[in-house]
Amino acid sequence: MSVLLADAYNQSLLDWIYGVWDQLHADSGHVWHIAIPSKRAVRDIPGSVVGVRDYNTDLARDLCRQYGLNESVLPALVFDNFNENVRQQYLSLNGRSEDELRRLFLHCARHISGKHESLQMVGYENISAAIDEVIGAVRLADTRHVLLKKVPAVFSIISRSVGMTG
Repeated sequence: MSVLLADAYNQSLLDWIYGVWDQLHADSGHVWHIAIPSKRAVRDIPGSVVGVRDYNTDLARDLCRQYGLNESVLPALVFDNFNENVRQQYLSLNGRSEDELRRLFLHCARHISGKHESLQMVGYENISAAIDEVIGAVRLADTRHVLLKKVPAVFSIISRSVGMTG
């Protein structure tokens, strides 16, 4: 399970999440549950997720404190392993473009869907290991993406330094 934490400054992210909600669930095989702090219970809103107006920033702030996160990392996606004795892992969504958010959430959804069997195992160690895998895979994909974006610039610099271009 993940918890999306944001503040009032993250309205566009919340709009985006609510807009892709059904697709995220479909892409994860309906096995990735994302909790969003709300002023109303989801059961009070049949057939839909809560909207931006229902987002509860006070509850999100309380959850930040509970998870030991500084609000400066918001917005963030916390992966809760239900073990209060360890610090929960999170991915910061701060400064990510819509394309980067799409890539991150899609990567998480597909990875979680593929790891569904191991997530069903009982015990904090197994849940923690599965979360470690998801976080590690997403961070590796992020690193690859950043490096691949820089490759053309690196080749340009190298070619100029060896006199290949004028």
